Amino acid sequence: MVLNSIADKQTPIIEGFLVPNTKEDLLEFLSLALPIGSKQFSWSEKFTHAADIKLSKTYKAKAQQCIMKARIAFVNDIELLNQIKNYSIQLGFN
Repeated sequence: MVLNSIADKQTPIIEGFLVPNTKEDLLEFLSLALPIGSKQFSWSEKFTHAADIKLSKTYKAKAQQCIMKARIAFVNDIELLNQIKNYSIQLGFN
């Protein structure tokens, strides 16, 4: 119950977090979001870890926004795009 309350407070903060503009900030956010957003849950954990699942989905959605922005804003930065591609794969995006 307490974890759900915490997740309910954290989720809108993450959703409202502005997508970073610099490549360093984009990579920093992705490195923080990766462990949470890529977490896998078993069938039984879906009932007992609702707060963790909610946070994971929120971080994953924000990470996807960061990846999309990086691909558009830094189209000529091959090194960054390779790093972004690795994050994208690890998070399960195309």
